[in-house]
Amino acid sequence: WHYFVITLLIVLPLAYAYTEFANKVYQVQASILLNGQVKNGINSEKFLKGMELMTSHTELEDEVGILKSYNLCETTVRKLDFGVSYFEKHNLTTTEQYDNDRSFKIELDSSVNQIINVPIFIERTSDSTYSVQASGKEVNTYSFYTNQVEDHLSRVNIGVELPNSKSYLGDNLNFKVKFINSSGIKSDAKFYFIIHDLRSVAESYQEALDIKPISRESNIVEINLKGNTPKKEIRFLNKLLEVYLSNELQKKNLLGFKTIKF
Repeated sequence: WHYFVITLLIVLPLAYAYTEFANKVYQVQASILLNGQVKNGINSEKFLKGMELMTSHTELEDEVGILKSYNLCETTVRKLDFGVSYFEKHNLTTTEQYDNDRSFKIELDSSVNQIINVPIFIERTSDSTYSVQASGKEVNTYSFYTNQVEDHLSRVNIGVELPNSKSYLGDNLNFKVKFINSSGIKSDAKFYFIIHDLRSVAESYQEALDIKPISRESNIVEINLKGNTPKKEIRFLNKLLEVYLSNELQKKNLLGFKTIKF
């Protein structure tokens, strides 16, 4: 019995610590009706019903492939503000902030190559000043114009205090910070942001997307996405479907234009 008691004394605190400090994962879901287009010139009155089902299923798989394609994910990410992530670090927990939950907003200078994947801490040192702190080794710089990594730095070390109205201007980091309502902010919390390259963000979302039809005979598909920030994942799914429908509308308009011209 004492082994049982010892096991409980060890496992229960570990389970509590895990549930208390582990990042919560949320699943968001969207549904869309995919209308497959007849591409081989055969109308719906096919002689072989089996051929019709096979063609419809193939077209559905094609549309699912388009929904999960890298190009569609990259276009979606570019239309959103996912190039910068905001975090709050309090004691042993780190949570991502998004939209109205952020304590500040960063406006990057896209004409300058920016350091990526480095936590950049922002602290309000007074009502009129703030500080910028960052350090890292083997850091890459990224260009939002070319969507590529442009340079590699062996070390980055930043420590400066600036007035609120002044932007930070560095060799590989240019941004302007806009502070949002700070009511309710924990005094012992630290806040930082990370700049990402859009290629990696698009690839991560492409990998995380789970798209499948609700049944074999249906053209309705469910799109599932898991993440730590439900508001952010919901916005991505909404924008993904918006970009997809916009592309489909452009294809139909182009087809109609070519038909009229012919």
